[in-house]
Amino acid sequence: MRKRLLLLLLVLSSTFPLAAQQAPDYSIRNIRTPPSEEEIVIQFEVVNNGAAATVPTTANVTIATTGQSVGVAEVAPLGANEQSTIEVRIPANSPGLTAGDRVLFLIRVGIGDIEPANSNTVGDNSAITPAITVPEVTSAAPEVVPTQASTPAPTPATPPPPAADTPFAIDFTNPLHIALLIGAGGVLLILIWMLTVILRLLFSQPPTFTTWQPPYVFTPLMNPNTTTGRRQLWQQHAQSDTLPLPCAPGNFMARKVLIGMNGAKLAGWRVTAMRISQYDMYGRVARSQTIAPKSVVKRMDWAVRKSAKLSPKRVERTVRPAAKRLLREFRKRIKRNASLPIALDIRLKGTHGEVRIVFELHQCIDNHWQMVDQWEPEMTILSGSLFENFTYSLHGQRPGEKKRQFYQRLQNELTQVLAAMVQQPPPQVAPPETVTDTMKMQPVTADTVNTEVSQESQE
Repeated sequence: MRKRLLLLLLVLSSTFPLAAQQAPDYSIRNIRTPPSEEEIVIQFEVVNNGAAATVPTTANVTIATTGQSVGVAEVAPLGANEQSTIEVRIPANSPGLTAGDRVLFLIRVGIGDIEPANSNTVGDNSAITPAITVPEVTSAAPEVVPTQASTPAPTPATPPPPAADTPFAIDFTNPLHIALLIGAGGVLLILIWMLTVILRLLFSQPPTFTTWQPPYVFTPLMNPNTTTGRRQLWQQHAQSDTLPLPCAPGNFMARKVLIGMNGAKLAGWRVTAMRISQYDMYGRVARSQTIAPKSVVKRMDWAVRKSAKLSPKRVERTVRPAAKRLLREFRKRIKRNASLPIALDIRLKGTHGEVRIVFELHQCIDNHWQMVDQWEPEMTILSGSLFENFTYSLHGQRPGEKKRQFYQRLQNELTQVLAAMVQQPPPQVAPPETVTDTMKMQPVTADTVNTEVSQESQE
């Protein structure tokens, strides 16, 4: 806003000299020398940049080096902002001129009669022509005394160019006109910039990350000692489809797997939004939240849709640019507390009847995860779409780790996380069947134990 006011004051101040001008101000413009065989022709415009003149004047042409007069022309009184085209013809055999010489001519207009000789505006009342070669006279002609060329009246028979008659004629040799042009150009640039900002605000939509509500039912009154109750409690701890390695023996881990009706991973699911932020014991740190732009979301969605046809190397090459672009803005917001852990949230969307959500419970046995339970949740469908959310955790800056090492490690880990989410699992090979005493034995649950105890009590 301050720059605009300064520009406006500059334009207004540049108009004050024009308003204060109360006397005629003649100036010479656009000197040209049309070619001629036996005489020298000098044409120029006399412009009145001040108040209207009431008396005529003369335009004197002299040799610049000797001061010898070679031509004169009468200039009629000019009104304010009026101009007149003057033409002076000088015979080639005039005194002081030699054929073949290059001569400079001095033109003087209105000095002494229109403007005082000591006036501040008299500097542009005189001008020197470019060097003119005096032509050779081919025919003998009597020596001619310099004569004054005819000057057109203020309203000449041949009308001047339209631009000269209009009050908005632009003279690129006039500093006032140049200042006005610069000011108008600056105002036009500001208006164009404001228009682009308004259009961008009207038609561009910033990336958003809406609140997510899980589609599966949570019933707090369900008995936690039943299989259904324990499964529902484990559902709250399933953050994504990953199983961290290495694992501690005996630990349990719940995960959720998004599949299509044919059982393929992420078949029919679409990526709709992504967010990366820091978190602490109170939840997400709002100032570090960075929502992925549409280009990153589209790249990840394309990778998910084409995941069945992409090799592991191709998947990593596809998601690496998305990881770089996502961290570009995030790095600017974690300079204060870079040691806090980082959460990556990915929002996915599927159509009801075309996708499935499967929960799995794994236990760490012999340093490997083994599945002990699998189920599909009970869901409440309020619309034709299912929304799911994956959350991945990444380490912040470790003690002794430099900033550059931390950013490089974070980029590599984020690329691996995205690649692992998109990459299809290898085909499972069924183990050879072995006859054991425990085959076809049902898993022991709290429901079966209660049933056996009740049967023994009845006996």
